[in-house]
Amino acid sequence: MTKKLFILALILLAINYFFGEQIDAWWQEWRSGDKMEELSESVIDRVGENIVDGFTQNENSQEYTPGEIQQMSQGLPEEIQLQIDNWLLEQDLNQYGDPEETMYAGGTPTFDETTGETTNRFELIFSKFPGLIDQFQVSLEELRNNQE
Repeated sequence: MTKKLFILALILLAINYFFGEQIDAWWQEWRSGDKMEELSESVIDRVGENIVDGFTQNENSQEYTPGEIQQMSQGLPEEIQLQIDNWLLEQDLNQYGDPEETMYAGGTPTFDETTGETTNRFELIFSKFPGLIDQFQVSLEELRNNQE
């Protein structure tokens, strides 16, 4: 038993001798939190890229002005609203198009406390994911016809 402990101690000394500085640097990096910040930033960046690349970019996607997005969001038929809500659920996003665990100052992102104005929730979603307009074939002409 003593012989095994002695051999183990020699192995640990050898590892420390050859790799001590690297192990110490690694340990300090993890203890300081720098490595975790770096990893969390890279994960957040990759998630953001996936959301933008996977859900909003379409080769034939048209760009919309804020005014057009506002008009399209106001007269949405209920069936398109349900389709968008289902899409948000499939993407693990909340009703405003943000990650499920997102907390908002004031309880909702639709209310701007500085101006006192309320924004349509679908306007927020279309602003974040303009590709949804094309995906669900929302057109201004169709919406105008529905409103009349």
